[in-house]
Amino acid sequence: MKNRTILRFFILGSWLLTMTVFGQNITTVGLGYNFTYATDITQDLDGNIYVCDATDELIMKINGANKTTVISAGKGKPGAIALDNDGNLYVAYIAGINSGKIFKMTTDGGNPTLFANPNTSITNLEFLGIYIWYTAPALSNKIGRISLSDGTIGTVNMPYNVANASDFTFDNTGNSYFVFPNYNNVVKIDNIFSTYTISDNSGTSITCVDFRPFLGLVIGGMSDIVIMSVDGHVITHWSLPVYNPGQSFLPMSVEARAQNNASFVFYDTDAKYRVYNFKYPDNTYAVRGSRFDSPASITIDSGHNIYISDHDISTGYNSIKKIVPNNAYFGGYQISNIWNTTNTLAGIAYNSNADYIYYGDATDNVIKFVNTSGNTYGNYITNLANPYMMKTYGQTDYYTQRNYSYLVGRKLNFPFGYTYNYLGVLNDSKGFDFDTAGNAYVADYASNVIIKINLSTGASTALGNIGNNFNKPSSVAVDNVHNVMYIADTGNNAIKRMDMNGNNITTIGSGFFKPEGVYLNSSADKLYVADTGNNVVKIIDLIDPNLSVSEMSETSNLQIFPNPASDFVQISSKEKIKTLALFDLSGKQVMDESNSGNKISLERYPKGMYLLKIIFEDGKIEIRKIVKK
Repeated sequence: MKNRTILRFFILGSWLLTMTVFGQNITTVGLGYNFTYATDITQDLDGNIYVCDATDELIMKINGANKTTVISAGKGKPGAIALDNDGNLYVAYIAGINSGKIFKMTTDGGNPTLFANPNTSITNLEFLGIYIWYTAPALSNKIGRISLSDGTIGTVNMPYNVANASDFTFDNTGNSYFVFPNYNNVVKIDNIFSTYTISDNSGTSITCVDFRPFLGLVIGGMSDIVIMSVDGHVITHWSLPVYNPGQSFLPMSVEARAQNNASFVFYDTDAKYRVYNFKYPDNTYAVRGSRFDSPASITIDSGHNIYISDHDISTGYNSIKKIVPNNAYFGGYQISNIWNTTNTLAGIAYNSNADYIYYGDATDNVIKFVNTSGNTYGNYITNLANPYMMKTYGQTDYYTQRNYSYLVGRKLNFPFGYTYNYLGVLNDSKGFDFDTAGNAYVADYASNVIIKINLSTGASTALGNIGNNFNKPSSVAVDNVHNVMYIADTGNNAIKRMDMNGNNITTIGSGFFKPEGVYLNSSADKLYVADTGNNVVKIIDLIDPNLSVSEMSETSNLQIFPNPASDFVQISSKEKIKTLALFDLSGKQVMDESNSGNKISLERYPKGMYLLKIIFEDGKIEIRKIVKK
């Protein structure tokens, strides 16, 4: 299900994925795994996607959480891939050590066995009945077939020369459909391979095709995505997005297994290949696959560059990745590895004094460092017990160890050596942060609380221990501007906010999956999240958590009354209001009124606190708290 034409363009471009929380944006970083030359795609019933990368000699798997893994490598250049009804993958190699052969393997790449050796360069694979069918340039006026029972290889004469087909598919009655380079029509061959018909003009030079029951043919072309009936008539089409001259966004292969949602390999605007889900009739594209694999800890430097601990997909190493905002790169960020290791990485933290990233090496039991360019590195604190993270507060280095029940402070008293302090009572300590009053706040992963530790006395207090607020918290980011903290509540799949006394715990946003890392920028308006289970980094534009219903608005004479209210609230302003939107404290938008008449009803909403987003005609935005009583 692919087109094999290799395109060469000079391309610059970016994609940005955003959503809203409390009327603010969440930017997602890391989606869109870069394939060097993706030749084919297939998909299983669970939604997992499988892609051949011929240049890198890889078979890749993308699961529903966009986790991208290598399931087979170094066995040759894969050209075509197909999935049988029993969940087995079949891969045809077009070059390399297994050129001309087809291998069978599990969907995790296990138990690879030689299935057949047609000894030819296979360009397409499809299942029908008791055979797997293939096209190859060497098969003039024929189509190849291989018995699924014993691997016997044979051919069938065709009424039309399909040797150079760029893609083909079968419908559920056995008719086959072939597309060719630089051709706008589909060639249909009947189920006994005796006659053919030519479809209507699709309006686009077709690159790939797949059959979807109860719909017809899903076609990718150089300018359009087309839905065509099996009788060859165009049902509808959608134009591809238009980019700057020299930039292309072209479908290369397609798998239309899901209803109203086809998975395409696209030759993307930066000359890389990526997988996109195309949803129809919405005509929307969602990039698939992540460039990260379980990012766990996160920090930023003084230049707003992001660093994460991660498992590198292509090399298999554990890595520290540097993420630099740069619109010249896909997604608006340049991503590179500054450190690779086979050891287990733990928490990371940036130190501006040395321009170092300090990290826990849980294999060597050492706190280590690497500079932000990756060319200076070494050991910093040795002989530890499963170290997790180290940060500096004043002149003292503080670090946590998961097999140690204290927060340890180490201070250099020159020339006499180091002085150590053992602070608090901890069970399984992970990430931590400081306030400006000399306290540390440690995520105790096993005790399901945040431990507040006085750095002078060592006294500790459990926060968030009333009720089941936290489940395996992994890290803390303290907001010293607004006197709150943010917690990666890993076991609850949530990011939570809590005041400094352990009260007023609220959930920030939604859609997180086992997040392990949080970091707050110095102005306390952006929260950086390592969304570990979703294999991405998310940047949340925060709303001031201290907004109250009695605060004066920046907009002159804006009044909201009554507040609290039981039935409705009235908004009074000298400036014309364009839109009102209401959010609950989970970040879910519960109301959007474009023509509200400056009055909104609260009758259908449960009691509680809400955020009202007011957009004025001049583009200004106000966000106010209202209370439903």
